[in-house]
Amino acid sequence: MKWIKNLESIAITKTSGKCPHCGSNNTDYTFVGNVGGVGYGEIWCNDCKSAYHLSRVLITEEYNLNKEIPKNIIYR
Repeated sequence: MKWIKNLESIAITKTSGKCPHCGSNNTDYTFVGNVGGVGYGEIWCNDCKSAYHLSRVLITEEYNLNKEIPKNIIYR
């Protein structure tokens, strides 16, 4: 999975790290759902528009929550 280092970065530093497709640092992430429940996550690159979807994620308030997800991202 190309986005594994980004998942590790989010877990450790709460930042999304470099895009595994284009190498840009202009990446972001969000988790969507209610705190304490199960929701989903998205990680994306604002430059090349690559993205990754995570399902069945436990939502905690320490991470970026419910940010707007860009409409033009491409799941790779």
